[in-house]
Amino acid sequence: MSDSEGEEKGEVFDDIILKLKENFGDDCKQSTATLERFALANAHSFCNVDPSSEYKLEHHMLHQKYLRVWESEMVDFLHHQSLSMSQLFEQMEDAKLDRYTALFEEHQHHAWVDSILAVLSFEYFVQLMSFIARRQTTTEGKESEETKHEETKETIIRREIDLCHHHHK
Repeated sequence: MSDSEGEEKGEVFDDIILKLKENFGDDCKQSTATLERFALANAHSFCNVDPSSEYKLEHHMLHQKYLRVWESEMVDFLHHQSLSMSQLFEQMEDAKLDRYTALFEEHQHHAWVDSILAVLSFEYFVQLMSFIARRQTTTEGKESEETKHEETKETIIRREIDLCHHHHK
């Protein structure tokens, strides 16, 4: 339901995207623990990926699995808010098409929707997984150094996602 439709019916507009931004971060960089575990568990498949060659079926299958994990996170969050994916998609479309804004102005959530679409793309996924795989390869055998710096794998992957996301923009 759009902003103006809700006002006509006397309903209060529920800004789903704002709730997602508050929970997952303004620019989608804050990964959930489930997605972090997925990335750590599967990055090894991207150790020797050559970006100039064709990707393996395994990489495409892992991307599909990643999308299902992401969607599951969204569905769980929305379910706890008593909201649906169709409501989210409707608001994302409104934001992407700059509906319910002044003429020639961008919707307040337009950039966030663009970020979500980028994060879900195969290209971003490969870039992220390759980055994590390289990081895992270079940090193998350096457990004592990680311990000395008191950095958990979750902290490392959050930083890597931030770096990868920044580089993708």
